[in-house]
Amino acid sequence: MMSEDIKMITYPQVLQELKSTDQCSHLLLGNGFNNSLGICTNYRNIFEKMVEEDFIYKTVKSTIETIDYDIEKLIGSLKECINTDSSFNSFLKSYVENKVKFDFMKSACLIVRDKIKGIYQDRNEKIYLLFKNFTTYLTLNYDTFLYLILMKFKRNRVLAFQNSSLFQSRDLDEIENRIYAEIKGALENGQITTQVNNETLNTCLNKLPKTTFESIIKNYNKQNNKQWKSKDIRRICNRIWEEKNNKPILEINDGFQDELFNNNYSQNVFFLHGSFHLYKDKTIIKKITQKQNEAVYERLEEIINTNEEEIICVFTNKSEDKMKQIQDNQYLSKCFDKLSNLSGNLVILGASLDENDRHIFSAVNNSNVCRLYISSSVSSKCEFSRRASQFFPSKEITLFDYRTISYN
Repeated sequence: MMSEDIKMITYPQVLQELKSTDQCSHLLLGNGFNNSLGICTNYRNIFEKMVEEDFIYKTVKSTIETIDYDIEKLIGSLKECINTDSSFNSFLKSYVENKVKFDFMKSACLIVRDKIKGIYQDRNEKIYLLFKNFTTYLTLNYDTFLYLILMKFKRNRVLAFQNSSLFQSRDLDEIENRIYAEIKGALENGQITTQVNNETLNTCLNKLPKTTFESIIKNYNKQNNKQWKSKDIRRICNRIWEEKNNKPILEINDGFQDELFNNNYSQNVFFLHGSFHLYKDKTIIKKITQKQNEAVYERLEEIINTNEEEIICVFTNKSEDKMKQIQDNQYLSKCFDKLSNLSGNLVILGASLDENDRHIFSAVNNSNVCRLYISSSVSSKCEFSRRASQFFPSKEITLFDYRTISYN
């Protein structure tokens, strides 16, 4: 098929078509989604971060370049260099594997941590305009970015943001979260206490105009020596006012009650290949939360180096091996079952449609999804059209230009 014969539409057209149906719409994300927002968590970028953190990895740079930065293959090569003739060498193999895995996960977490503040604070805070069009969120990525960004826009999000945050509060925005919680709490209680001419005043907040509300908060800040900055107060008051006036808020459920997986039917966020913040403690599925008062990479090291806990992460490059790991894990099999039982429309954003994810695409093809919308670049539309036809022969397929996606 000639390139000019392959039709591509824009993302606004995708949304228009989704809204014209009475069917549910779901979103499946690949690594291209992260990249589009400046969160570069592909293998190459993660390895370069590993080199930054520990210069020893520079010695294997030429090796990993020849295997397309595949960390699993690198681990295999390193283990092959160690003889298995002694119990010490057996220990050394295990140590090398755990060390490289930990450094890989830590580096991915650091990339997300370093970039996510900008996602929260700049124009992309409106990212809910992308997500609000969907009822189910699925991802092929195992880094922590999707989890954090979705929790940012969850209903009652201050509770989710504080209790479910993966990083120590200093890694996000401790001051902003603390101010937000206190001001929002006062608004929900309906009043705030201030002093005027040595008299205690209980001011009703619910019916005040926005400018008066902000002035009262500034006065409260001054009288109680909170030392909040005016720009922080202004930004948070704006944020609270938008929420108060029915700003869209996502209905998000990752299947966990605090840190424990409860396998409920209302779950709508699914990490198809696991994630660095999810782990198995004997037979119980848990997630790393801020309640543990550790950065995620500190907790990762503890989990990786214990025999009783295991990070839930499909860390292999072959589709059949991924499928075996999925079938052997309660959380992953639940996610895969959800994928297989989808109906309606599915938007695939930022996925490369590679052979190593054939198990995912087969499940979609065997599901009741009727129409697929798949992101592509204009230059890659011929190849994407070919791959999509191979993976989804029973589906209606529409390609859309990823450059037309707007987060405003």
